[in-house]
Amino acid sequence: MIVNWTLLEFMDQIAFLEFKEKIYWSSYTPKAHEPFSATVRLVQGIYEEFSSMARAMLRQRIYANYRISDMDRAMVRIAAKRISECVEIADPRINPDAHEIKYRPASSVHSLSETPITERAQMEQVLKTLEKNCRRADVKFLSDRPVAAVLLNSRLEPMAASWNSSRENRTQHAEVRTLQQYWLIEQKPVPRGAILVCSLRPCGMCAGMIWHLCEDPFSVRVIYLQDDPGPAARGTILNKGVSAEQSGILGAQPVEMSMDRAQAVGFL
Repeated sequence: MIVNWTLLEFMDQIAFLEFKEKIYWSSYTPKAHEPFSATVRLVQGIYEEFSSMARAMLRQRIYANYRISDMDRAMVRIAAKRISECVEIADPRINPDAHEIKYRPASSVHSLSETPITERAQMEQVLKTLEKNCRRADVKFLSDRPVAAVLLNSRLEPMAASWNSSRENRTQHAEVRTLQQYWLIEQKPVPRGAILVCSLRPCGMCAGMIWHLCEDPFSVRVIYLQDDPGPAARGTILNKGVSAEQSGILGAQPVEMSMDRAQAVGFL
């Protein structure tokens, strides 16, 4: 490394990268079932603070002083490049040239009726309405992907909702925005029996955050309207070993399923 830091023991998570001989770092005090970490804060914060050069910065290796979660690993895979975990890290606070990333998404509430959404047509209409907030442009790469997500409790009442806003910030998928907004408002895990309904099958980054934030991941259902044929939604934590047989829960349904399957088994 280019900086000679004094080594300290950290209770907090620390993640950093080096770009053009400058250190960019973030810290986080981990708590169970929160949609944040030092790595998540670093990646999201660089996109927000340095949008014009974020992709170049995030091609650099990220170093973390802790064992990263599936949420961290998947966010790096989708929105950054590479990461090394459990690295002995020096204290960045004693380096005056190190830049701290203090990202926290702004809390916003999307007005949704608390009336239960019990019909497929209702849900499709809610998602289409939310998708209208996605930015559109004549050039595809300047547009947001038209995807939305709604988080329902076990009574099918909406708890949070959002849409894709990843044109400039690759972490701002609809599911990530929905889950982080839910946590900022409620300050608690996604409850047992909740259902996350999405326009598109969640990618690995979104799947990792869903799993990380749930009080009991096996009791939560993720229902998608359209499958994603690309590699981003394949082999995620939601679909690579959490089937009823592999989880050992006889008679249970998979955590992730299509809207057609959800209707067939009576979830929606």
